Amino acid sequence: MSSASYLSQVVVFEQERKRKICFIAGAIGACFFLFGIVEGLIGATPALREGLPLYVICFAAFALLLLNGVRVSKRIDAAKRYETIFVADRDGVVTAEELCAQTGKSQDAVFKELETLFQKGFFQNCGLRRGGVPCVIIADAMNGESGVGFADVTCASCGATTRMRAGSRGHCPYCGKPIVDTKKQ
Repeated sequence: MSSASYLSQVVVFEQERKRKICFIAGAIGACFFLFGIVEGLIGATPALREGLPLYVICFAAFALLLLNGVRVSKRIDAAKRYETIFVADRDGVVTAEELCAQTGKSQDAVFKELETLFQKGFFQNCGLRRGGVPCVIIADAMNGESGVGFADVTCASCGATTRMRAGSRGHCPYCGKPIVDTKKQ
């Protein structure tokens, strides 16, 4: 059985590792220097009060590292969301209207986000087209509106029916549970 995958697992793994490092280092450093700031403000030790500017600067640096972890996390989540949209596509061309309807974002916001995700290497087997009619082109899609190469798959969890590539796997757009088309192509 083939598995339509438009998300680079290597890039996702690297980004998840980066996110963890940013969260752990940022949280530990920010807590340490926040403690120094509090002690410098309320402590009786002159040395702690004298070091207060340094504590504030270091706290800000670690807080920015923590915020970078949040930004990386949002990118990973967005890439996974777009992949579910790409997998459920019926004709190999994911239009701006489809993307906007699925994400609830404006066309400019969607394509700005997608440009960043494509530049970071999150996606494979598809490409972003900005000129003419903006869309995402699925490289391995079957052509035609007849749906050749697609199957209606019923989610075992919620019972919703989703149209997806025959023989592939993905996530239910309604409940998020894994779905698989087990029929042979």
